[in-house]
Amino acid sequence: MPGFREWYEPGISRAVVRSTWRRQLRQWHPGHGGDPQLWIRRQAAYQLLEAWESFDNLNQPR
Repeated sequence: MPGFREWYEPGISRAVVRSTWRRQLRQWHPGHGGDPQLWIRRQAAYQLLEAWESFDNLNQPR
């Protein structure tokens, strides 16, 4: 995915990913001139990260 390394590095916090997503949202969205195919891929990647975070939180000791 073009630009992937610009906003994500392994080990980066969820808060940074979320804030970067929100900051880039308007630029990336197809309704604002972004590429529709890249939008689908970015959205799927973000949803996967969110799902992984939820799954990971279930496995944390309480």
